[in-house]
Amino acid sequence: MRVNLTVDIGNSRTKAAIFNEGNLSEVLEFGGQSEVELFKWTDNFEIEYVIISSVAELPNWVNQLIGIHPSIILSSNTLLPYSNQYKSPRTLGADRLALVAGAQKNCPGKTSITIDIGTCITYDILEDGTKFIGGLISPGLEMRFDALNVLTAKLPRIDAKEDPQLVGDDTESSIRSGVMNGIVAEIEGIIQRIGKRYKNADVIMTGGSAEVFAGLIKMEILVLPKLLLIGLNEILEFNLNAKK
Repeated sequence: MRVNLTVDIGNSRTKAAIFNEGNLSEVLEFGGQSEVELFKWTDNFEIEYVIISSVAELPNWVNQLIGIHPSIILSSNTLLPYSNQYKSPRTLGADRLALVAGAQKNCPGKTSITIDIGTCITYDILEDGTKFIGGLISPGLEMRFDALNVLTAKLPRIDAKEDPQLVGDDTESSIRSGVMNGIVAEIEGIIQRIGKRYKNADVIMTGGSAEVFAGLIKMEILVLPKLLLIGLNEILEFNLNAKK
């Protein structure tokens, strides 16, 4: 039974998953560069292959990991299960490559819009389940709260709430409404505009704040929090099968 390890190194958190014969079985999440927890966890599995995605510089512990197992560091040079038509592939984040592969897995043969709500909000369009044509990038939830606080003299730094009131009756609720309802309006508007070109496109939402915003958006959306990890495994399997 093939056992794969997928690792996603994000801006603030690292996520790892174990796949047994293509099925996700275990997930680990930790902050910072604390690799000790990861290596203790992986000792419980007979891992055969590893794939790693990172949006930042690779930490030193990655060298130790790839020294133990046959590994792929996801990049623009990695074989993909779809056609990448992005005009600047070297600047395309590895996380987006994996998200598109995850969408392809969950929406085979269909056009999909994948929305990842993390540090940034990214929108990725996979046409007919075979061609990645590009997408959009905008500031994420925390980035917007930070910007209002840092770039103004008096606005406070506040946190999100799951059900923000639409019309704020004080500064805190006004900021929260502007940021969160603004993101809702952005997402709904982009889905509608893309939908004029791609009828019946499937919409997938993922990322740290996906469940919060999926509850605020009045559209049919599939929420898949582990989409990136699933996409990494799809890319790994595609490369392993290509070598046969």
